[in-house]
Amino acid sequence: FSYEAFGDIFSLAELEHCIIRKNMHKPNLSVIAQSFVPHSDYDFFVRKLDYRFVFAINCGSDSQPQKIPIYVPESLDKQLNITVRQSLQKLLKIADTSTVIMSQLIQIHLRDFETNLDGRSIVTIAGSLSTKQLMLVLLPFLRREARDALKAILERRTNITIKYTAIDYNCRHLLLEDTPTMS
Repeated sequence: FSYEAFGDIFSLAELEHCIIRKNMHKPNLSVIAQSFVPHSDYDFFVRKLDYRFVFAINCGSDSQPQKIPIYVPESLDKQLNITVRQSLQKLLKIADTSTVIMSQLIQIHLRDFETNLDGRSIVTIAGSLSTKQLMLVLLPFLRREARDALKAILERRTNITIKYTAIDYNCRHLLLEDTPTMS
């Protein structure tokens, strides 16, 4: 599939990697998979680093929510927050008192979470995002039960184990949603 916009033709991969994610970190993919990521340059692209785009870009796989919003400028911030919440309901589970299970989608885009929404880096002096920092970024988007369980893990100050689950690339039909709501 391709789309016409701004007098140009774009593939979905170009829209994702050359316009929406242009200023964000490259996905942590194998060398072979990395060679399929387009590198076209366009004068227009999203300049703000925003980890919420990790969840907003939906490939239609069973690993991601079935409903996708029609994003509008007036409520984009709210829509992105809702999309993250809905995605994390599916992509992140608290397994026990020290283990968090989450999708490889987060692992592939881990470096995108190094900058908070106001553009400041949250990386430690060691130069990489700690597990605790990642959990603190995701915490506000979790439902109450998962949020309370994760807070308890963080308060115990034990090592947090993250187990990543494979992305289920089985395709399904997506449903457009005019105004996303928390379900």
